[in-house]
Amino acid sequence: MAPKGGGLVLKDGTDGRELCKMSALGLSYKEMVQGFEGGFPGHPSSSMADYALGKKRAGAPKPQRRSKPSTEEDDFDIIDE
Repeated sequence: MAPKGGGLVLKDGTDGRELCKMSALGLSYKEMVQGFEGGFPGHPSSSMADYALGKKRAGAPKPQRRSKPSTEEDDFDIIDE
């Protein structure tokens, strides 16, 4: 098996040729993470494993947007045709 995109693919052990997506075999990445209680080693989307396991995303929280007070110059008119 090898990571690809948002999941895993099954590869031929002799030549590395991609045989199929694991999801085509009925094994979604999310279900596999939950079953094995961990993500696939080296998978590029570690946040997908965290999500599947119910963990909060690591890192700094996103800054909150603050709207500026409206002024007459910022207002706009809706024109019905």
